Amino acid sequence: MTPGDGRTADDHRYDDEVQAAQHRAETSAAWSAQVMALTGAGTADRGRVRATVNLDGIVTGLTVADSTAARGGRVVELAVQSAVHAAQEHVLEQTQQLTAAQFGADSATTRAVTGEIAANVRTPDPDEPVTGPANPGGQW
Repeated sequence: MTPGDGRTADDHRYDDEVQAAQHRAETSAAWSAQVMALTGAGTADRGRVRATVNLDGIVTGLTVADSTAARGGRVVELAVQSAVHAAQEHVLEQTQQLTAAQFGADSATTRAVTGEIAANVRTPDPDEPVTGPANPGGQW
C-alpha cells in the first residue's frame, strides 16, 4: 500500500502496465500510419525512366523520356521494369528501417512485415516471355 492513497502496490503496478500498453498502442498506430503512407522511387536508363510505387508495389507514377522511348518498345519495357524494381526495393528498405526502429531489427514482427513487403518486389527477367499480343517495339 502507498501511504495516503489507499491503493496497493499491485494497483500501482497495474496502472503502470495499462500506461505502457497505451503507449505501445499509440506508437504502433503512428508506425502503421507511416508505413501505410510509404512510396518508393526508382530510376533506370540514367534517370530517363522514373517510377514510383505504393506500399503494395503498385506503380503510381511513371515517366519515360522521349530519348528512351525513341529507342523502341523493348528498351522501354526493360527500363520500366528496372525502375519499378528499384522503387519496390526503396519501399522495402524504408519499411525495414521503420519497422526495425519500432520493434527491433531481429523481432518476429520486423521479419513478418518486411517479408510481406519483400514478396511484392519482383526482379525483372529480361528473358521472360512476353504474354499477350506481341509488340515488335517502337510503336506508340
